[in-house]
Amino acid sequence: MAGFPEPQIPSSAGGPAWEVAMLFPPQGQWDESDYFRVQTNRMIELVDGTLETLPMPTWLHQMLVRYLCRQLEDQIESRLGGMVLFAPLPVRLFPGTIREPDVLFTPCHTHRQTNYVKSRTFHRS
Repeated sequence: MAGFPEPQIPSSAGGPAWEVAMLFPPQGQWDESDYFRVQTNRMIELVDGTLETLPMPTWLHQMLVRYLCRQLEDQIESRLGGMVLFAPLPVRLFPGTIREPDVLFTPCHTHRQTNYVKSRTFHRS
């Protein structure tokens, strides 16, 4: 791997846990089944075979998301029907790309067309 130190196995104190990292594919070779094997309390996304770890949201970010969700629920849900959802919710945009949007609105007519991947992911129809 150019530019990266060679993994030291067994791992040493203070260094990366290479034994755990070796359980997963290298960046650029991830697929959806690999993505769903990861159990973490962090939000992660899959893009072009690469796993991206999202930063933890700030208080301000969460307050804005809460405000936006309430506005969508009050103003749009009642008029158009549908559902407002919020993170964490993996959304499969297309094969091999799974994102974690902060807020998601689905009109009622799409509920019947929704496909769920591994019952954890909303699939865009």
